[in-house]
Amino acid sequence: MTGSSVPCSPAQSQCRAEVMQRRGFVSRFRIVLASANAGTVSELNEFLQPFGYDVISAASGRDALSAIRGGPIDLVLIDYKLPDMPGIRLCQHLKQTPDTDVVPVVMLLPGQSREDRVRSLQAGADDFITRPFDDIELRARVRSLLRVKLLHQRLRNEKLLLEVRLRERTREIEELTLGLVAALEKATEFNDMDTGSHILRVCETSELLARTIGLPDVMSEKIRRYASLHDIGKVAVPHNILKKQDKLTPDEWEEMKRHTLYGYELLVTARADVVAQNIAYYHHEKFDGSGYPQGLAGRQIPVEARIVALADVFDALLSKRCYKAPYPEETALNVIYRDSGKHFDPDLVAAFKVRLPEILEIRDRYRDSTEPG
Repeated sequence: MTGSSVPCSPAQSQCRAEVMQRRGFVSRFRIVLASANAGTVSELNEFLQPFGYDVISAASGRDALSAIRGGPIDLVLIDYKLPDMPGIRLCQHLKQTPDTDVVPVVMLLPGQSREDRVRSLQAGADDFITRPFDDIELRARVRSLLRVKLLHQRLRNEKLLLEVRLRERTREIEELTLGLVAALEKATEFNDMDTGSHILRVCETSELLARTIGLPDVMSEKIRRYASLHDIGKVAVPHNILKKQDKLTPDEWEEMKRHTLYGYELLVTARADVVAQNIAYYHHEKFDGSGYPQGLAGRQIPVEARIVALADVFDALLSKRCYKAPYPEETALNVIYRDSGKHFDPDLVAAFKVRLPEILEIRDRYRDSTEPG
């Protein structure tokens, strides 16, 4: 059956009325018809225009691409033979282009050739219809494909909305995390005033080392942010032990070592990032396995903890503490180099040597108020 040659039945007239009524409440679908055949253009316009579809005619593949780029398109009808390119080439182009890959494509085939049908589908066509065209079949196929497109577009929009909400939620968590880190840093500062700018120097040096060994930007930034919490567990260590100037007794030393566990438990309770937890718990492990609390060795120790351990020890050696005077720079460097492979990761010590001028500049930038300028 072809549209203009046979009068509409009562059922068809009712269908057309319902469609036109719906089109009064929603925008009309826009269809690009790529065909140089005047008869095909006239026939398909007659099949579609009265049913609420805006048909944009294009006499060539280039004209079709221009029409598609000119505004949102809901569906494309492509004649198998176009004057400037095969129709399947235009179909392939649309399906390989991100802006049009979800636009349904219907190939208009000249006959019942199985080869033409297969080639059309292999090119990415969503459907095909063969001459002579049947108006009811055409509209049924168009409606079906448009429903699929609308569902696909809805899913894509929902995905974009979820991504926006995820970014907003991530930003909120970041802000809360920064507030938590600031509060915990302040708690550490109140509990251990001798450290002064030690936290700032450890953070900067840790990030520098992380980037030097090639860690990703996100990880390097996390290490910089959470290195400040490496000794947060000391808030739970009795003050008389923390500030004791004489050598600690064995029991006192065992209590002091528990600050790694206290810090880890505190950060787990606060739901802090696992990088922060690892730094607090493992930063006193040693590369040869002689550290605490778990006696881990080598690459068993999380890289963030290995990095902060080196940055922390070097800065502590150069800093005044209630139980010691600052080491001369040369002595501190000798300790780091001597303990490569023992206390420290050799790869990190190598990175430390490469970046030593910058590490010393960080120390100058964040001098303690009690240090000479």
